Amino acid sequence: MLRAPKLFQPRYVSSLFGGFTPNSSLTAKSQQTLQTRLSSSSSYDSNPSYHGPNKHLTATDKLPDPQGAIKTSKIFHYSSMGMAIALPISLLFPQSTLTFVTDSLLSIILPTHFTLGMFAVINDYIYQPTTRMLSKSLTLGLAGIICAGFVIISNKTGIHEVFRSLFVDKKKNN
Repeated sequence: MLRAPKLFQPRYVSSLFGGFTPNSSLTAKSQQTLQTRLSSSSSYDSNPSYHGPNKHLTATDKLPDPQGAIKTSKIFHYSSMGMAIALPISLLFPQSTLTFVTDSLLSIILPTHFTLGMFAVINDYIYQPTTRMLSKSLTLGLAGIICAGFVIISNKTGIHEVFRSLFVDKKKNN
């Protein structure tokens, strides 16, 4: 088995990277108290002053989610499933009351899916707070335009007729 030389171990190169390495929150056991040493089984352990007391989650405990990322991820996932169900119904049944219901649902689901997806992209790739705020505002504005467009389409002809008009030649019908 190949091993990296000690020169490239995190504790030796941490000064080159300004103190940050993947293991920078770990400290050698020799720097910890006796109680911490007794509770650990490795030569490196999490720094108790950094992480606080160890609390293991049980089956009844919820994961901590201060930013609401789990809820947002679930809404994004359910909006994907909603589009996968509602869009084929809207396209396959052109003149039914079910089509109006699915078109109305799509006018909510599509902008929601668009907004949550774009917010994730913005959070990942835009770092300046003002640019991030402007990008999110633009995304919300575009989502409002998408929602208004789908409401207008669903009240007039429906999504099926819009897609049909894209692919059917008008000269053949006349």
